[in-house]
Amino acid sequence: MKNEVKLPYAAAEQFSLLLEALDAVHPFAARGGIETSYFNAYDEWENIVDALYRSFIVQPIIDTQIICGLQDFAKIGFHNRDGTKLLRFLVEINGEELLLHDIGLAADGHFKLLTFGSKDKGKVLLAICGTDLKNAQKVQLVSSKANAPDAFASFSF
Repeated sequence: MKNEVKLPYAAAEQFSLLLEALDAVHPFAARGGIETSYFNAYDEWENIVDALYRSFIVQPIIDTQIICGLQDFAKIGFHNRDGTKLLRFLVEINGEELLLHDIGLAADGHFKLLTFGSKDKGKVLLAICGTDLKNAQKVQLVSSKANAPDAFASFSF
């Protein structure tokens, strides 16, 4: 797999659209009895998040470049148990480099990207909303075997 992957879209805007799409789908999932809270969501909601993530973010890369496939990307929200280097999104905001780990429903009722510092600064999960993405200096794909910290039971964002 080639190291430099060119993103076929304006990444910050595309991630913002993904978050807006999740915000739009959320009321229908809740009405359908699908649990969407960060700690209680299971396969039904994870499948919805994964399908939108792949459709908005991953598949356009795969479709426009012959250098990587779905298996090369870290699965959103899952730990890399075997230590394989996988493609992960690195977002730089205000000089801080953050690796994308998951997407979750925040206390304010909107979805946010859950990231952690790429320089292992205690591995604290940080939430990024669509407006934060407007301050992103750079979004790129990196090959990484890093894992996010486990979210503790009282974690909220």
